[in-house]
Amino acid sequence: MPFWYLPELVKFGWIPFAAVLAVDLVCYGLEREDVSRSVTGGLMVISHFLLFTPFSVAWTKLAIKGRGAVANHPQFSYSRTQWLYLGQSP
Repeated sequence: MPFWYLPELVKFGWIPFAAVLAVDLVCYGLEREDVSRSVTGGLMVISHFLLFTPFSVAWTKLAIKGRGAVANHPQFSYSRTQWLYLGQSP
């Protein structure tokens, strides 16, 4: 599916991907300063959930309803749907 919808993958995926890389860099720096692994691990888990939720919602809509469902969808936004999805994540 990513190859069929490559423009949408780039549109919706570049912000979370870049942000997660930045968070990973910060966590790596914190680990180098002897900050507890539970703190850095917790920060990474929370940030991954928050950053990938808009992408996951958009990608799920794209997979189920097609390109028309995400044509006017903003790249990175939190609406009611994203908050519900985040609340339902395991």
